[in-house]
Amino acid sequence: PNDADSDDDGIYEADYGDAPDPAYPSFKANSGANHITSDSEWLGSDVNSEENSKQINKDEYDDGVIFTFNAQNKLTKIEVTVGASNAANAARYDAGTDGKRIYLNAWIDSNGNGSWADAGDRIIGTGSGKTYLGRPDDTFTIDSAAESWTGDAMTYVFNLASPADWPVGSYARVRLSYGEDAGISGTALYGEVEDY
Repeated sequence: PNDADSDDDGIYEADYGDAPDPAYPSFKANSGANHITSDSEWLGSDVNSEENSKQINKDEYDDGVIFTFNAQNKLTKIEVTVGASNAANAARYDAGTDGKRIYLNAWIDSNGNGSWADAGDRIIGTGSGKTYLGRPDDTFTIDSAAESWTGDAMTYVFNLASPADWPVGSYARVRLSYGEDAGISGTALYGEVEDY
């Protein structure tokens, strides 16, 4: 994990999504999803920063999510590995405090129209209409103090009660953020975005 920064020519770097833009907001000019600092919370084993979105699917660290499909090619399970530099740090992480939560959100372009904003596209997180891990509502937040993390990583498994469509040629976006519930696009201070 590393901090986004400015390189020698003063160009700002961050972690960007890499789904095809303009259909999906990935480029800086189109308010593409990006995270300024990724050394505290990330997806998978590592994260990198870049000056802009690497089109298409060229981010070498999209490694935090595994998707499982049934025989009808419908999505049935999502496994997300979350990393945190100090997962047991109760002073930083508190699922009961808005500014100290780790948020996880995921969208799939379920009808293949080049958008993640349609009803049913959000499959994990606030507004998804789905409940996971015994949470009482659809707001998925990570409680690292109460969960059994192995070192700085934890894998969460989401079994979908109803298999989801994911048309060939469409994309998914997964965002992990700290202290703010990041949406499909725009800048978040902490975390990582991965597109598939």
